[in-house]
Amino acid sequence: MHIRNYNGKMIGVMLTVLLMVTHSGWAQEKKAVLNGTAEYGKPTTIHIIAYDKATQTKLIDSAIVKDGRFSITIPFKGLAASVMIIASHDGNPITQADAGDIKSILLDESGATIHIKDRLKEAVVSNDPLEEEKARYIKYTYLAAADSAKLGFYINAVSPIIMDYAVQHIPDSSNMAEFENYKKILKFRATMTDLVQQKLLLQRKYMRENPDSYFYLSALEDNIHYGKDPDEAEPFFNGMSDRLKNSQETQLLAAMLKKAREDKLHPENKTNKTAEIIDHMKHLDIGDVAPEFTLPDVNGNAVRLSDFKGKYVLLDFWASWCVPCRKESPNLIKTYQRFKDKNFTIISVALEEKGKKDAWTAAIKKDGLLWTQLVDYENFVAGKQYKISAIPYSLLIDPSGRIVAIGLRGTELQDKLSEFLSGF
Repeated sequence: MHIRNYNGKMIGVMLTVLLMVTHSGWAQEKKAVLNGTAEYGKPTTIHIIAYDKATQTKLIDSAIVKDGRFSITIPFKGLAASVMIIASHDGNPITQADAGDIKSILLDESGATIHIKDRLKEAVVSNDPLEEEKARYIKYTYLAAADSAKLGFYINAVSPIIMDYAVQHIPDSSNMAEFENYKKILKFRATMTDLVQQKLLLQRKYMRENPDSYFYLSALEDNIHYGKDPDEAEPFFNGMSDRLKNSQETQLLAAMLKKAREDKLHPENKTNKTAEIIDHMKHLDIGDVAPEFTLPDVNGNAVRLSDFKGKYVLLDFWASWCVPCRKESPNLIKTYQRFKDKNFTIISVALEEKGKKDAWTAAIKKDGLLWTQLVDYENFVAGKQYKISAIPYSLLIDPSGRIVAIGLRGTELQDKLSEFLSGF
């Protein structure tokens, strides 16, 4: 899932009007009911992860299929919730195979009905006006040229257009292989730029003809982010319906437009996105000193990484909602039990949402995790320091505080520890 964060106040006449909308109007909780039927011939649990873009929060829930039926109620505060559906069987937790068979849908207060015959990917969704609207929007803004150029994934998605990438340096032309690759990247960028401008024109036409469509906001987001001049996007705020104007999603877009206009007026202060992307790509490497951090444990006590200096430490990043992370728990338990008396320990850092302590501690108890457990809430202290872009993610740190291995799991981890700890 692609998430953008926007900060700042709103500008312009229309944006000032947005500020006059009471926050209580945005915060009113709504509910979408997902009713389903399933033809699985074994006990099945349906799991959902719902994302509310307006509040940028996730909800995790589940329902057991009984007599071929299930129902899940999904609260949300924006215009809609984006829902990912996964099934697990025979009372077992979600496996890697299960996680590969998912269905993603949009829901508003109208709810929806879903029928699952075999694979979730092929499930039939009905009575969902947002999914019908999405199909119309995709068809309306479809660019055949993007598919022909094998760039349909980047251009023909609902939103946002995917065009954030970086070229680190211009290579020496004497290195022909590297220079030829660089020229291919430049050609790719030129093609993308042209296709994006074509897409934006289609989106503007869609907005003019569909002022109350939920996907008006998707189109506007792309036009603010990728349009040549932010002033061209501002009139579209006035063109949308009152329903959209009064939404919290539009507040986020207004802040985004404000930032774009500030960058236009003061380009010297504009954030270097390419530099940000390159910096984010620079992961820690073997031989680097592990960055220091302080995080709370399950009792709220502050714990520092340096408290464990002098030991080999496996720094394990995970989350209670992460299926592959939970699947790795038995391997970590075996590793801990085998090496805990040989100058080795594990520090697990959970990347959790604020207010989700119960889910975190319940996962620790259920999985039987006996070592130091820390939590890194949405401020993402250690997550940023260690450039975490996906979990599970682990690093092995030696007694001096340097990283000696990255991404080890299962028997590979135990083999490496046997090598390092042979003298203990």
